[in-house]
Amino acid sequence: MLIPFRKSNKWGFCNTQKEIIIDCIFDKVRPFQRSVAVVRIGNKYGLIDCVGNVIINIENERVEIDQFHNIVWVNFKGKFSLFLITGELLLLNFCESYSFLYDSYYLVNKEGYEFIIDKWGNIFLDMKVEKIWPCGGDLFIICVEKFGLYNLYSKKILSCDFDDLKKLDDLNFGVFNGSKWALYNYSSDNLSSFKFDDLFEFNNGVGIASIDDKYFLINCAGDFFLNIFFDEIEYLVFGFYKYLKNEKWGIINVLGHNVVANKYDSIKNFTSDTFIIEKQGRQGLISCSGKVIIDPIFREIGKITDGLALATIEGFRQSIFGITNGNFGYINKFGETIIPFQFDFCRNFENGIGLVNSGGKFSIVSESYVNGYWAFIGSNGRLLSDFKYSKVGNNYEGIYTVVQNSKWGFVNNNGEEIIPPQYYYCTNFENSIALVENHKNLTFYIDSSGNEYWM
Repeated sequence: MLIPFRKSNKWGFCNTQKEIIIDCIFDKVRPFQRSVAVVRIGNKYGLIDCVGNVIINIENERVEIDQFHNIVWVNFKGKFSLFLITGELLLLNFCESYSFLYDSYYLVNKEGYEFIIDKWGNIFLDMKVEKIWPCGGDLFIICVEKFGLYNLYSKKILSCDFDDLKKLDDLNFGVFNGSKWALYNYSSDNLSSFKFDDLFEFNNGVGIASIDDKYFLINCAGDFFLNIFFDEIEYLVFGFYKYLKNEKWGIINVLGHNVVANKYDSIKNFTSDTFIIEKQGRQGLISCSGKVIIDPIFREIGKITDGLALATIEGFRQSIFGITNGNFGYINKFGETIIPFQFDFCRNFENGIGLVNSGGKFSIVSESYVNGYWAFIGSNGRLLSDFKYSKVGNNYEGIYTVVQNSKWGFVNNNGEEIIPPQYYYCTNFENSIALVENHKNLTFYIDSSGNEYWM
């Protein structure tokens, strides 16, 4: 493993024993990816291999590695070229910008037109297209003054004759003629009549449509799936929809059975067979069979992760200084209290560990919790650390970034400090190394054992 090593103001690479393998002659380096690394001299970038050989000359404005597809994007004088990770040129100075789409495909822009290329440099949809939207598989919505649907090989599915076109799922598309919407199904090559005011997402062969402000379900042919009309309807999980009637929400299944009567202010997903119901500002849980698991007694129920969901009973106390609580804890999918309601805020569990806050307030301005201190907690409710961190980052490679007394350190999945807070800046760990800045304003890399790579 080669690690970026800083020597004075120059960078090179060393092994884990801190033996220099590639001399420190660069002004900046990035960690190795797929046996190559981006390096900078002055304000120009290039690419080297693991023994220091230059693969792509150090003369470019940008060099970006796509390690998942073994290619390199290189920007020289405003134009991007495409290389294999070995340095072999595929396309030279052929576009002004690019973005990753999916699989091995990229959307590129050349002279104001968009087209698709793959990781081998093959070009698709080179038709002077103004805009391209991927639709999954090999289908794309394109715009050439108007909207149409084409496949990757420029085969016309729907000609560019429509005022709008949108994806509803991988096989169904909404087609707009300026006044009404029609449904196009790709598998049957069927276009319905233009009769809908709007069309919405499809799930498992069933979609949502509206006419005259009434919402209903349709099949892939654009016919009524259920001859029932609602003020609003939204997909929940497989086989279930929530509907609005008389300003209250209920739940029906795809057979049209009224599973939950419309008497709730809101309904949202909780698990695959359980929903959060809300009434008069309080939330509870109900099963897909319509059985109330727990009455609406909570002010808030969060999403469930690792079998636990954060929840609060007493609710928010709002003031000009923000919102405080003091009554967050965790429940399971049955609504049972697993960790008592005793914290000012909680974060979702991840990999068996949660985060709880004491003394914090919710800032209306920043829409986040501020002040107070965070501690790590296990799923059994036992605190794994003291309340001492003013900030805790997300989990990367099983490691959290934490801040104590304005200094950054690192904590593992057991809530243990593996590197005490001592740095003035840090990144998340990636491939077992992280970039940090010390009290002398020097930046360098460390490993997860706390070894520093600089001199």
